[in-house]
Order: sequence, then C-alpha cells, then structure tokens
Amino acid sequence: MEEAQRLRTAMKGVGCDKMTIIKVVAAYNSVIRDKIAKQFHASFGMELEGELQKELSFNLQRIMVGAFKERYEEWADAINESIKGLGTNSNHII
Repeated sequence: MEEAQRLRTAMKGVGCDKMTIIKVVAAYNSVIRDKIAKQFHASFGMELEGELQKELSFNLQRIMVGAFKERYEEWADAINESIKGLGTNSNHII
C-alpha cells in the first residue's frame, strides 16, 4: 500500500509530518488502517505502533496508536487502562 510509504516518509528524519499521519487516519476505516499497519511492518521491518510512539506525544500519540489497532484490541486496552490501579475510571469505560 502506498499509505504505508506515506507514513514512513512522514516520520523519517528529523521532525514529523503530523498532518500526513492525521490525513491517513481520517481517510480509512479501522479495517483498512489495520492492513496499513501490517503493510508498514512488512515493508520496513518496524512496528507502526512503536514508530508513532517515538514521533508523537501525549493525546495525539494515544489517538494515532489506537487508530491503527484492531478495534477490539483497542477496546480491551481502554478497559484495561480504566480498571488498572486503585479505583475504576467509569467515565473512561463509558
């Protein structure tokens, strides 16, 4: 997929082209984004999640990493994060 190449180009070198990453996420549904992540790994030998974590920060990082995960995996991660530690973040679960 050419989108995997677009993502690699956006994250290559110094700095990061955040708008390109956002445009790729916005253009495709979760099934296609999962395929893009797998193609990224096959083409470049790197996990897209790890590369996004290195290049992005805070909420943008969390959203973009989650967008490239399979839907049910993202839901499981969100529930796990909500019940981890003392107490439960019921707003996060909802």
